[in-house]
Amino acid sequence: MKSILSLVLVVLFAACGENNIKPNELVGKWENTYEKRTKGENGEWTDWETINYYILLPSLEFTGDGDILWVGQTPTGCCSFTKYELKNKTINLSVPPANASCALVDCSGCNEWTVEKLSDDILELNRCDEFIERYQRAK
Repeated sequence: MKSILSLVLVVLFAACGENNIKPNELVGKWENTYEKRTKGENGEWTDWETINYYILLPSLEFTGDGDILWVGQTPTGCCSFTKYELKNKTINLSVPPANASCALVDCSGCNEWTVEKLSDDILELNRCDEFIERYQRAK
């Protein structure tokens, strides 16, 4: 009986660990794969679609210090997040710094992304529960 209880506890602890992402797994440079999913009117996610129009999507980098870099640089735009904190599968983004030139800009976007998938090579980020973007680890 004790061995069955022990087995059940091991399985439960292993299942709980699946919701946690270690920060060092996220750290690194990620290139956008030009693939995304959107949420349909019925609340279901669409199939992956390839972005076919030409648009330069910047690389995304998470540093071990909690910085977010776009194309290797700290973003300076009015509504750009510059810091992050990872907890379980949630990336909490810093509030963008306010400055005089951004006083009239409405930065009403969400400040929380969810990691839908993270492997050695693939990162899928759910942004604001509106769309999921796929990234590939830069070589």
